[in-house]
Amino acid sequence: MRRLYIVLVSMLFISFFLLFVNGIITILKTIKNDKPVMDMRMQQMLETLENNDKYALKAMFSKKAIDEADDIDGGIDYLFDFFQGNVESCKSGGFGFESGYRNGGKIVLSKSRYTVTTDDDTYLFFILDYTEYETNPDNKGFYTLHVIKKADETWFEYDWDNLEIAGIYRP
Repeated sequence: MRRLYIVLVSMLFISFFLLFVNGIITILKTIKNDKPVMDMRMQQMLETLENNDKYALKAMFSKKAIDEADDIDGGIDYLFDFFQGNVESCKSGGFGFESGYRNGGKIVLSKSRYTVTTDDDTYLFFILDYTEYETNPDNKGFYTLHVIKKADETWFEYDWDNLEIAGIYRP
């Protein structure tokens, strides 16, 4: 009886350990795959800003964000007026994600923060981007874009849950 107990406890321990390792592997794969994608999308967005290409910027947003935003076109106009100068550097300031399943399909919400320095000022970009949305591909793309001046960082609360609003942040 004691031997059976030891075997069952050992199997239970091994099962939990394998589930834990599988979870860690999944997280590492998502980070490995999504981080370069987010860096590339950030570069694309900066190009739209430098080229004053409002249509290309709007195309980076998901259909869901465009539909739910109060005024996506007004937000884009605001961003083009707010962001000034030629980009000198862009540095990643953090990356994370949420992953899960909704309606039978995988969803990945990537969260990234960048510091962008121009010849005019320094800005912080906070981006929520659905990089994967299996059940509804129209929902893939930027959901939220917050851009503030680095000097305003002290008053700006960037709790990711509070940042999740559709479209472009305007104070």
